[in-house]
Amino acid sequence: MSDYTFIDGYTKTPGSNLTFEFSPVTLQPQQTLVFWYNNKNRSLQEFNDYYGVSLTESQVVNVSGFQGFANGGDRGVIIKNKQGVEIARASYLSGDTAEDQGVQYKLADSGIDEAILQILAAPTPGSVTSGQVPSSPVILPDMPANLPPVVVHTPVTSGNAANDLVITADIKDPESTVTDSTYANESVTATVFYKLPSDAAYKTVSMVKTSDSGYTGIIPERASRSKTGASRLHPCKNRTAPSKSAKRRSTKRSPKETEIRYASGSRRLTAVLKPRWPLMRTVCARSSKPA
Repeated sequence: MSDYTFIDGYTKTPGSNLTFEFSPVTLQPQQTLVFWYNNKNRSLQEFNDYYGVSLTESQVVNVSGFQGFANGGDRGVIIKNKQGVEIARASYLSGDTAEDQGVQYKLADSGIDEAILQILAAPTPGSVTSGQVPSSPVILPDMPANLPPVVVHTPVTSGNAANDLVITADIKDPESTVTDSTYANESVTATVFYKLPSDAAYKTVSMVKTSDSGYTGIIPERASRSKTGASRLHPCKNRTAPSKSAKRRSTKRSPKETEIRYASGSRRLTAVLKPRWPLMRTVCARSSKPA
């Protein structure tokens, strides 16, 4: 659920909204989770005993970052997606709740405002009542394909370990000019991954946007220096075969990202320019013997 933001909504004073804070958790289709504002540090067993349920740790999410809900009303919850767009709202007024009585909502027929099924309802933590959800799963239409960034990268033709290695690329979102595109407002980010033969894992450098579509990443000179001296770099053939994992990620609704990987063999530096979507371009730079 890290792709979504949950907000404690004040209907009369929107500027007072506070964001829920909780540990990463996954909500599967047709699954329920209990968000618990446990300001008195009660145990889960105490919660279960009070409400007459038998919830497990995996069914309860401890929430902080706001001050709980009040029975005075004019409050609610707002859910935003990763792009900051509101996708669901549920609110209540004074008189809709009381001690140990809440509001039950059901799926809205249209729009993002959840419909009220019952006010002053008995709590049912961990379960839904008849009428709250459809009798059969809702089949959503397929989302349009999230097109990969278009990447133009000039291979590194030479380099010296005594100098920083500057990586540049022209990266454009093809949907930024498409009218009413679902993904038109997604940001494009790029990261350089690099390592030496002796390194177990890649190091990273974020690319900086230098123009409308220009990105630059700098590998520090000390990062490409071998123990025996400097290296000269020469380009090798481009490849365009995407990995299966890249294909699987191609339909995810998330901001577009581009990775440029710089690995190395024996005093050899290889560069891979790889968007997270199926498009892939590879650039290799092999080193000659040390000068």
